[in-house]
Amino acid sequence: EVMKALPQNYVLTIAGDGPLMNTLKAEVENIGIKNRVVFTGEINNVAEVISRHDLLVLSSFTEGFPNVVLESLSVGVPVVTFRVGGVNELIREGFNGFIAEQNDLCELRHQIIRACNQTWQHPNIKADIIERFGLNKIGQAYETLLAN
Repeated sequence: EVMKALPQNYVLTIAGDGPLMNTLKAEVENIGIKNRVVFTGEINNVAEVISRHDLLVLSSFTEGFPNVVLESLSVGVPVVTFRVGGVNELIREGFNGFIAEQNDLCELRHQIIRACNQTWQHPNIKADIIERFGLNKIGQAYETLLAN
């Protein structure tokens, strides 16, 4: 629904596979956006694929700690997402993405357009997420946790 409401020059790449893939492909065809949606199937080079895009959109209605958001930010690609799971810990509004309120498709569309019209500091996004969630930082946190 959101993709159909976006400007005609917007293209969506859907990576992955699952039990709803055929339903999703049929819906894309039914609403007339087949020429604007690319299905890659399952991929192994997630960060590389993300880095070729302007924006990652996480449209999940529920998440725990969404690793795909971490992966996107780690290559400097901003994120637009619903307020789910741990995104509040990852997204710094306007710096590395935007958060739409849960189930608000109009706001999600607005935030996607806003993000696509903003100039992002990709190296700063990458540096920030590595500083906050890089292996060294997380490793130290685990060491501290296990030492107690």
